[in-house]
Amino acid sequence: MRSALKTVILKRRMAMNKKKLKDMETQANLDKWQEELARHVAYLPILCEQAGVDEHELHRAIEIHFYVRSMSKGAMQ
Repeated sequence: MRSALKTVILKRRMAMNKKKLKDMETQANLDKWQEELARHVAYLPILCEQAGVDEHELHRAIEIHFYVRSMSKGAMQ
């Protein structure tokens, strides 16, 4: 009986540790993606100037791109 209880406790701890590890990995990935996004956003005014468009036009083009992309993915399913 005591051995079975120890096994249950050990399994619960292992499950909790796996979840904590997964949460830490997820947070690390989010931090990395936020830094990458910040770098890309910093380049937007430069890219707009080079392309001869304002940021509103670029924003609209991005919205259209992702709309078409979502429609394409939906059609493929």
